[in-house]
Amino acid sequence: MQFASAISTAEDAGQALEELTEKVNRELGDIALSLAIIFVSPHHESCFAEIGVRIRELCGVDHLIGCTARGIIGASQEIEEGPAISIWVAALPPESFTVFSTEYQSTPDGVTFSGWPVGLDEMSADEHGIVLFADPFSFDPHPFLERLQEDVPGLGVVGGLASGGQTRGENVLYLDDDVFHEGAVGVCFCGSLKVSSVVSQGCKPIGDCLVVTETDQNVILKLGGKSALARLQDVFSDLDSHDQEIFQKGPHLGRVVNEYQESFGRGDFLVRNIIGVDPKRRAIVIGDFVRPGQTIQFHARDAESADEDLRALMQGHKASSALLFACNGRGQHMFDEPNHDISVLQQALGTVPIAGFFASGEIGPVGNKNFLHGFTATILLFDRIP
Repeated sequence: MQFASAISTAEDAGQALEELTEKVNRELGDIALSLAIIFVSPHHESCFAEIGVRIRELCGVDHLIGCTARGIIGASQEIEEGPAISIWVAALPPESFTVFSTEYQSTPDGVTFSGWPVGLDEMSADEHGIVLFADPFSFDPHPFLERLQEDVPGLGVVGGLASGGQTRGENVLYLDDDVFHEGAVGVCFCGSLKVSSVVSQGCKPIGDCLVVTETDQNVILKLGGKSALARLQDVFSDLDSHDQEIFQKGPHLGRVVNEYQESFGRGDFLVRNIIGVDPKRRAIVIGDFVRPGQTIQFHARDAESADEDLRALMQGHKASSALLFACNGRGQHMFDEPNHDISVLQQALGTVPIAGFFASGEIGPVGNKNFLHGFTATILLFDRIP
């Protein structure tokens, strides 16, 4: 198993493909390549349909998936503006992955999917991982993730929503020689390839854990028997001036995904925005549904906490390669310096091949369940099974 990644910022698509091919061949030589994953900026719109076909021809790769994105990540760069094509390639045993495309349709009996990965429900979550790219205008990932949770509990899904288009039909999804403008494409990894994920939600915990005692859908009425707004005010008043300033700019709330733990720490909370308060009911309104008995903790997000969270979560990880999917609100919108997230990965992993894109929503697991996130960096790490 071998991996390589490359990026080109050439304005001409033909020149970009030549540069990518040269870089890949320089790294891997004449090794037969089984899988390519590509990310293409909207600047190459006139050549969208040909890019996947040409890459397969030039690199001699068996299968290919990918999507369009406004910001492209590859090698050691994050290109947030301007033309770019990024490629990640791998030489893998053919039995270690399966590519697929899928669409869903709502019916009176529920949601049905076309293109469901064959045999997936018969395999163990420990041996699998899925990379998924979806068009945000035609494919809601929630039913797909819920179906996976039912069929293969604990199966990790990492990926993101294509960000290259502004309306339905403008995004492109790649699968081998085909292009799609709707639905989702993906690859299921299994067998002799070890995959693991890191989900950095970019927040730091504020105050102590609290138990939800009364709710109304996404409105938290009481925490620990006291009005939610009063609890929030108590937590805020106990913060120092620095943390108060951070919390005012980015107030969030994390709910524990797996309650069957003795204690909760970084990575155990699904973080969601606090979108408002209800003064009349002394309540907090959040971007998620909650129920009594769930454990929550307030969180704050800024560049400093996002940097700290990613570095802490990457500690101790080793990998032969990685894929990185970052929110399009990160990058230089959040951090002072360019190439922040990919630099943190390279500091933790070394100069391994990395590629990815800035997404309109990131997919990744928290507490053995998969969710759609915002302002998150989700990472898939690759290595051989010993």
